[in-house]
Amino acid sequence: MPEIGAKTISVYESTDGQRFHWVATYESSDYPIMMGSGSVFYKDVITHQGTVGRYYYAKACVYAGNSTGGDERYCNTAIKRAIA
Repeated sequence: MPEIGAKTISVYESTDGQRFHWVATYESSDYPIMMGSGSVFYKDVITHQGTVGRYYYAKACVYAGNSTGGDERYCNTAIKRAIA
């Protein structure tokens, strides 16, 4: 694939693990390494500094495309609690 990766990654936060609110969005236009080509895999491209004891999850818009078109999907990570 000529283009593959995450177009956006949005981070959500909660104090109780139930009611989440948006806190940040990272875009591939600001972090070009989020989008690549071929079968390259990047780990830890974005680091979000959370608050100890709060819960977080991320929603990513992932994209794959070539000269004939592309497709995108949204996927959520698991909910994790920030620890020291």
